[in-house]
Amino acid sequence: MSQINMDCALSIIPEDPNFVPDKELMQCSLELLTKLFPYAEEHSARSFERVEFISPELFLSAVTCPICGVQTLRTSAEDDSGRLWFSKIDDSQNEVSENTITRLPACGHSVSFAELKFDCPVGFAKFALTARFSHFDEQIMSDEIQDSDELKALQRLLAVPLKALRVFYALLPSDRLLIEGLISDSEEERLAAANSLDELEPGHFEEHSVAKIFIEDKSSFLEASFRKSKHRSVKAWVLSFLADAEYVSDELVDIISAELRPDSLLLEPLLYYIYRNPKRFQHLKSGIKQFHLHSDSDLRWRAALALKNLELNYLDDIDVVRTLMLDDFYASRLEGLFAFKKILGEASLSEADRMFLSRVIDKDENGSAAFYAKELLSKQ
Repeated sequence: MSQINMDCALSIIPEDPNFVPDKELMQCSLELLTKLFPYAEEHSARSFERVEFISPELFLSAVTCPICGVQTLRTSAEDDSGRLWFSKIDDSQNEVSENTITRLPACGHSVSFAELKFDCPVGFAKFALTARFSHFDEQIMSDEIQDSDELKALQRLLAVPLKALRVFYALLPSDRLLIEGLISDSEEERLAAANSLDELEPGHFEEHSVAKIFIEDKSSFLEASFRKSKHRSVKAWVLSFLADAEYVSDELVDIISAELRPDSLLLEPLLYYIYRNPKRFQHLKSGIKQFHLHSDSDLRWRAALALKNLELNYLDDIDVVRTLMLDDFYASRLEGLFAFKKILGEASLSEADRMFLSRVIDKDENGSAAFYAKELLSKQ
């Protein structure tokens, strides 16, 4: 069974949007849901005061106009009006009803949500069963779930036709609140959000990724927070989110170019941002190289990461790269070796190169840098 790290859910709703079971039947349906999907991280049975729009969020990539048949796409090479339309829907699901009128950007027609034709199942309901997963399960998230034994079992219990909606969350609801705090107009709220982000478990965003498209939608607000905030932690988190989304703007390039100096308090996130977006920062190569002897091992490693992704040449860069290859920090040695492989290309090893590779092996012993150094020596 194939699994990918991703926050997603299976929402099961009645085809009749007004159906709500009594409390006893609701509890029974929740217990059955838990038995049917035991490896879900969270199970819930909820009723709403009014009929709500149940959206698959990022599973949706297109909507077709019922009047003219023209599609509005979430992503388009021509413009970002579709992305902004879908983003607005993602952010205001609780405010959407069957009778809500929306204007489709691709064609300009205004239609009700009940008439829209999405590329994935959506629904309206006052009751929903939800099984939430931290991984993408191809079996659960395939079209076959509509005819599955699990759905049929729940239908027999509730005695009404049901349909399954697959939801791919742009990010965890709790993380959404923190990022919204980070882009608040209030510095106090921005700082509180940054402090809460600092308190998350290490690796949190490796396990619960934030969709690039969400950060793109918030990019102008994040840039504004970076400019307005006086606190390092706020600026660092803004850069981190923008870096992971590989979001670049001319204004950010100018800000980062001006900020990359030895006395900056943001060197770590600045170097990380450059590492993630190297094409726009070739002009900063000399500035990045100055950190290869920095007293902070983490900064040396980040400098090595950033350099590795820039255009390098043997004559100008080999001395810095060799120094990184012999760094006391194992991660810097490894990235330095990758940078060396990039510089070397198809060229043959010089005697000096062989000597430095041998020194890497002696220093790194059984580490990854030693492995790749041996591999280089064996090939030439």
